[in-house]
Amino acid sequence: MMTKDALSLTTRPKFRRASGPKSRMGCMTCKIRHLKCDEERPSCYRCRKDQIRCDGYASPKSTAKNKQAKTQKPESLLHITITHLVTDTPVEESYFHHFYHWTCNQLSLAPGSSNFWIQHVLPLSHTSEPVKHAITAVAAVHQMFMAGHDPRSPQHMRVLTTQYTKALSQIIPHMSVDSAYSIQCALVCCLLFIAFEGMLGRYAESVRHLRAGNRLLTLPALACLQMDHPLTRKLNEIFSILSHEASNFMDEPIIPDTQPRWAAAQIRASIDTSSEPFYDLDKAAYELRELNLLFTKITKQDFRRVSKLAGGQDQYSSEHTSASFEELQRRFRQWITRIQLTTAVLGHLKPPHPAANQLLSLILAQKFWCMNAYFAPEISEDPIADFLDAAELLAKSLTNRDHFTFSLEGDLVSSLSFVVRTCSDTETRNRALSLLRSLNRREGIWDSREIVQLHEMTLSLDNHESWYEREVHGGVPGYVSELAKISTRIDPVNSILLAAGHNNT
Repeated sequence: MMTKDALSLTTRPKFRRASGPKSRMGCMTCKIRHLKCDEERPSCYRCRKDQIRCDGYASPKSTAKNKQAKTQKPESLLHITITHLVTDTPVEESYFHHFYHWTCNQLSLAPGSSNFWIQHVLPLSHTSEPVKHAITAVAAVHQMFMAGHDPRSPQHMRVLTTQYTKALSQIIPHMSVDSAYSIQCALVCCLLFIAFEGMLGRYAESVRHLRAGNRLLTLPALACLQMDHPLTRKLNEIFSILSHEASNFMDEPIIPDTQPRWAAAQIRASIDTSSEPFYDLDKAAYELRELNLLFTKITKQDFRRVSKLAGGQDQYSSEHTSASFEELQRRFRQWITRIQLTTAVLGHLKPPHPAANQLLSLILAQKFWCMNAYFAPEISEDPIADFLDAAELLAKSLTNRDHFTFSLEGDLVSSLSFVVRTCSDTETRNRALSLLRSLNRREGIWDSREIVQLHEMTLSLDNHESWYEREVHGGVPGYVSELAKISTRIDPVNSILLAAGHNNT
C-alpha cells in the first residue's frame, strides 16, 4: 500500500470549485503572493502570521473594471500590481517585468509555487526600497547577460551602478536595526548583490557578499524566529547552496555558522523515514543542501584541522571527525534511497511540467554522489555514465541556444568539471567536456565557458594528468592563475583569472 507521503506526490484528481463568486477583496500583499487572503481588517491575519507587512486593500473599482479584471491572466497579476505600486519610472517598470518573467525562473529551478524569488523577494520589493533597487539592478544586468553583451562596458555600467548604488546606500540603515524584518531585507539584498556581481563576473565581490550574508544569518534577532518561518528557512537554504558551491570553487570553507542548529532539526525530521519517499521535491532539495554543506564542513574544515595536528595529539578530534563522516555516509545513503523512491512515485516528469527541472536536478545530484562508492547504497556498473546521462537530460532542458542563462541554484557546471578533472578515460572525459561546451550557462561563479577554457588549456599540456593532481592554493582561481603563467591561451578578461588577481592583491 502506498504511504501518505507517497500519495501526496501522485497526480491529484481534478475537482470542481463550489459555485459562487470568487472574492477579489483580498489585501494587495496576498494578491502579489498569489495566496488566499482572509480579508481581516485593517491588516490580514496571513500577513501577520508570516511576519510580512500587510499593505492594505485596494479601493473599490467599478463593475466594468471588475469584469475586465476577471479576464486577466493570473500570471500577469503580479507584474501589474508591482508596476502600479512599486516602480517609479517606465525604465524600472520594464526591468521589473524582465525580473518576473525571466530572471526569477532562471535564478531558481523551483516552480512558481515554491520559487523563492516570486513568492518572497518580489513581495518584499513592495515594502523595502533597497530590495526594489537591487531587483532593478539585477534585472538590468541579467537582460544584458542574456543578450551576450558585456555588462562591464562603461555605457552599461552607468545604467547598472545607479540602482546598485541606491540599494547599497539604503540597506545600511537596515544593518543597524535589530529586527527580523530588517535582517531579512538585508539578506535578500545580499543574495541580489551576489547575483549582480556573479553576472558581472566579479567573483571575489560575489563571495564577499556571501560571507556578509552568512554573518547576518547568525544575528540574535533572526535566530529568535522559529526555524520553520518560511522566509528565514528559504534564506538559510539558499545561503547553504551558495556556500557549498563557493567553498568548492575557492577550496576553503565558506560556511554559515547556523548550519549545526538547522541541521539538528533536519536530523530529527529524517529519523525512521529511510523507507519512504520525500513528501515533496522542496523537502528533498532542502535535505540535500544540508548534507552538501555538512560534507563541505567535514572535508574542508574538520579534516584539514585534524591533519595539521602533529603526531595525532588530538585523538578525540580525529575520532570525532571520522564518526561525523560515517554519519554523513549513512545520511547520504538514506537520502539517495529516498530520492529513488520519490522518482519512482513521480515517474519521469518532463518539461514543460513546472517541477521537471527541479526533479532532474535532484536526480543529477543522486547520480553524482553515487559516483563515489562510499556513498552509494548500491554499486552501479558504470556510475559515471549514469551521471552523464542525467546531466544530458538536465542540460537539454536548461540550455537555450538563443541566449545565455544564469542561475544561483545548480551544480551542473561544477559537477561536469569534476568529471573532466578526475576521469582518466578519454572518451568519457570528452563526453563531459562536450556537454560543458554546449551549456552557455553560469551558475553563481561557475561559468561553463570559462571552465571549458580551463580544461582545454590543461588538456593541451603533455603532463595534463599531473596538472590535475596538483595541489594549488586558492582553488579554481589559483589554478587558472598558475596556468596563465605558462600560457597566453587563457583570456586575460577571464573572470576566474581576474578573481585570482583580486585575491593576490
